[in-house]
Amino acid sequence: MPSYEAPLPEFRFLLHEVLGYEARVADLPGYSDATLDLVLPILDSAGEFARDKLLPLNLAGDMEGCTRQGRTVRTPRGYREAYAGYCDAGWPSLGGDPAHGGQGLPATVATL
Repeated sequence: MPSYEAPLPEFRFLLHEVLGYEARVADLPGYSDATLDLVLPILDSAGEFARDKLLPLNLAGDMEGCTRQGRTVRTPRGYREAYAGYCDAGWPSLGGDPAHGGQGLPATVATL
């Protein structure tokens, strides 16, 4: 059975040691609440989502693939529901402006 664990130790190292996140990013205007105490659990949750919801779709995606019917592209079974779960959990809006429904986190966090 395939397994996946997000590279969280590497992310922590990059944020803390390489980027100096607390001093360089969390000190920027508008990001004072986005400390590593907030960010690291978000990354943990993203890793869980990838492991629990996305990884199981890999085999179906490889076996079924996408198909085109006229001007419509169909994705493999489960992809639509996984994308809906991704959106419902708020993952696409991490770095978005709160005035427009985003969560206002730094682009660094949204990228990881």
